[in-house]
Amino acid sequence: MPHLDFSSSISTVNSSSSVSTILKETEVRQVMKPTPCMEIKRPSKKSHQRVLTRAFQSLELGLALIVYVVTVATIGVWLYTTVPTWASMSISMQLCYAQNTLCWFQGAFFRQECNPFSCADFEKAAMDEHLPTSVHLDYVLAVNGGSIVEEFTSPTLGYRKLSMKEQELYESRGFHLQHVKVYPPPIVINSEVRIARCWLFAGSTGHIAISLSEPIIISHLSFHHPDHRELSASLLS
Repeated sequence: MPHLDFSSSISTVNSSSSVSTILKETEVRQVMKPTPCMEIKRPSKKSHQRVLTRAFQSLELGLALIVYVVTVATIGVWLYTTVPTWASMSISMQLCYAQNTLCWFQGAFFRQECNPFSCADFEKAAMDEHLPTSVHLDYVLAVNGGSIVEEFTSPTLGYRKLSMKEQELYESRGFHLQHVKVYPPPIVINSEVRIARCWLFAGSTGHIAISLSEPIIISHLSFHHPDHRELSASLLS
């Protein structure tokens, strides 16, 4: 009866099965090995809302600036064409400069085209209104030959006659501390008019005498005074 050796076959089978098991484990490990990948996160609803809110705020600000620019320009043109006075000219020029500034901001930050007005017309109109002519020349001004006659002019408030020593200091420095804030009568015929630079006479009434360079026939008489709204409480008191 032939003898069959099962031990060798069993060992052969076991060895082959162990090899296949190792191969399978290696394949599983290779399959399960993580591969590098980039995770793409979708923006949340809150970030969408923030972006939309900022966009609407920028749009609202741009529209508000456009409306403001148009309003300012319209007011400036209306003042220039309807009320041709010194005050309106000044206001029109200020509005024109403000409109040009806003127009620059609109183009710089919002990338929107804006056609600013030319302020040269306002400046020329304001200058032409004050330029003297051969018919209405202001002969009283010092630049046109006018001078103050002190003998017939009221005394100045806060102004006293200087002593010899004070007179020397006044001539050397060009001014005296006692009279720094006191303006003499010649300030009246100065061509430059500024707020708070005016002649104050002593007493409740006063008069001033002005000598002209040549005989004239008076046809117009005008007084320039600052707007009380531009004066401080100390100046008004």
